[in-house]
Amino acid sequence: LPAARALSLRRPMTNAHHSLRRGLVTRVVTALVATGVLGVIAAYPLGGSYAQLVYDRELFDDVAILAEQIGSTNGVLHVNLPLAGQKWLLANQRESVRYRVIDLRNGTVVSGNGDLGAWPREPIGVGEPNYRNVVVGESRYRVAYERHVVDPDDVPVLVEVGETLGSREWMTGQIVGGMFLLIVTMVTVAAALVWQGVASELSPLRAIEEAAASRSG
Repeated sequence: LPAARALSLRRPMTNAHHSLRRGLVTRVVTALVATGVLGVIAAYPLGGSYAQLVYDRELFDDVAILAEQIGSTNGVLHVNLPLAGQKWLLANQRESVRYRVIDLRNGTVVSGNGDLGAWPREPIGVGEPNYRNVVVGESRYRVAYERHVVDPDDVPVLVEVGETLGSREWMTGQIVGGMFLLIVTMVTVAAALVWQGVASELSPLRAIEEAAASRSG
């Protein structure tokens, strides 16, 4: 009879111990998962902004280099871009790259390899980096452009270089994927630590359980 009483006491205490442990771990893990989901959601626009910043800088560098190849002779514009230079400017295995040079005196295209949509008519500063998004056909392009003045005749031109968005989207996906793996790892490790920590903190309950089980009715 005392053994039966001890067993009956042990079972409720053991069940309470495990139930409390599971409840605490479940709450903590749920909070961590919710925080992780919010982190991943926030990581997407942040990753997109970072990718945009990186590729925009590279794109405007191409604009600046292309602007240096434009010359003027008696007011007649010409672009000194040999075949090797075109291959270098347009070299991108992932993206479609287009460029265009427009004479702002009359709006004529001096040189280019494709359409980049309607060119901006608003006044912009000389050498000032500008960006816009355009849709040409079924493709979306990010276009960097600047207003440039060609010496020695001070001819104003608009220099544009655009590329499709695959690389930017790929980098954004890599950033979000890395964030997701980091959060999954953190939640897993945290859950294991909480499980062990709760077990340690509930050890006095186990001692009470053992003491109660060892006593007679």
